Amino acid sequence: MVETNSLDRILDILGTEDKFEAQTKLKEKFGEEKIEHAVNQWSVLCAWSWLEPADYPPNEQQDGDQEKLRRAFIKAIKATALTLIKEHYKPGAFMKEITARSNDLSNILNGTEPKDCKIKLPELYKKLTSKKDYIFTKELTDSFLWLTSVDRFNGMCAGYLPEKNKIVQILAYPPRPTTSALPKEELLSWCEQSKKDEYYPPTPYIPTCNC
Repeated sequence: MVETNSLDRILDILGTEDKFEAQTKLKEKFGEEKIEHAVNQWSVLCAWSWLEPADYPPNEQQDGDQEKLRRAFIKAIKATALTLIKEHYKPGAFMKEITARSNDLSNILNGTEPKDCKIKLPELYKKLTSKKDYIFTKELTDSFLWLTSVDRFNGMCAGYLPEKNKIVQILAYPPRPTTSALPKEELLSWCEQSKKDEYYPPTPYIPTCNC
């Protein structure tokens, strides 16, 4: 209840319209197929970020740029989560920071950042999956305000901001489960998209979202 009340208050401060309006806008702008790809790819990126360098295939364990990118991705997600927590304790004080941290995460997702890293997420995704359908383009990321929850495995489309023409998306990014609940083999399999016809993770312990 505490989390729900906190999110409701923040959505009120932001001036969001209800989530059904957001879902309608999302489907109108991108279509269901792109949305499904976004759900899948966010889940893949989360799983990849939980892999420590020692978990990578042997030929990639010395890839310093991939590790630098992983740390930048995690840092951006944690920053969005932290602003949400701070806003909970001091309502209305961190709204500009919430927007700024959301923009930082967008730049990581669409490959604008980090500038000092040779590989960006679009290239990383292609390398992991051998797919060329990376969905988090600037057009897509510019359409969202990202909020991050650290105590759920399933994110949600939370509302629509008419003044900014942005959809508020709650991203799920909990701590990595224990290796007994989620062994690295399952993470690697999902990251590599070894089963090409699966859009949702085969275990409830890998984060996903709904729209």
